[in-house]
Amino acid sequence: MIRPHDVDRFAWENAKREAREAMIVTARNAKGTMTYNELARQIISLRLEADSLALRELLGEISLAEEMAGRGMLSVVVVHQGGDGLPGHGFFTLAKGLGRDTNDQQECWAVELGKVRAVWREAQSQTQKNS
Repeated sequence: MIRPHDVDRFAWENAKREAREAMIVTARNAKGTMTYNELARQIISLRLEADSLALRELLGEISLAEEMAGRGMLSVVVVHQGGDGLPGHGFFTLAKGLGRDTNDQQECWAVELGKVRAVWREAQSQTQKNS
């Protein structure tokens, strides 16, 4: 099992970049979500399992950095396949730590997803206007 502290930092940073780019594309598209399996397949710098600690750590690092940049928790777009269709427990733990109301997880997720999608659609719109 790959753990974040066992991974070469260069490969870890590349995997974060790949995951972030995949999540941004997802945030901009009509569906607006992807599964953990779909994300894991798009990360080529490291082989990460959809349910691994390493992937959870990677998503946490990305979401924290994105939140600090004012763009919201980007990992909101990564959800369970089937079942509740929500992000995993780690997402809500981080959300609570960042001051989000997580009492109603569905509502917390919907609000955050709306924020993140609006941010990345606006960024895309600005890029298109400037081209």
